[in-house]
Amino acid sequence: MKRFRLSRSGGRLRETRLDSQREGYIDSVEFTSPIVREHSMLAHADPLGTHKCKMTLMKSRNVDARFDYYFIEWEIPTLDEYVEIGIMTKTGTKKVVDIDGVFELPREAVALLKKNGFNVRDVVVEEDLPRLD
Repeated sequence: MKRFRLSRSGGRLRETRLDSQREGYIDSVEFTSPIVREHSMLAHADPLGTHKCKMTLMKSRNVDARFDYYFIEWEIPTLDEYVEIGIMTKTGTKKVVDIDGVFELPREAVALLKKNGFNVRDVVVEEDLPRLD
């Protein structure tokens, strides 16, 4: 099961243009997966069931010349949830050096990044972490 922080997007998921027409669009994937909500201050997780999800990989504006910034929009419409996973790479490469927004990078995000030429070797994948259940 996936373990991550969920955050509200300020209401219902917004309607957007076709992904391929959005500025910064790289690729997207749809899948069904069990979802678990983790709490950063508590030692337990809440299973939320199995849900259809969509992940969209986007290029972001760079705010630091040393790094290139990307993000994955993770939409879970049946839960009315949206998670933004920040992806930071060394400038001019696709070597992932940091992530933000989730406790660990889900395998679907890893697959999406690999498919698009990213080096995720140094990124912690959920199977590498001990299970808490």
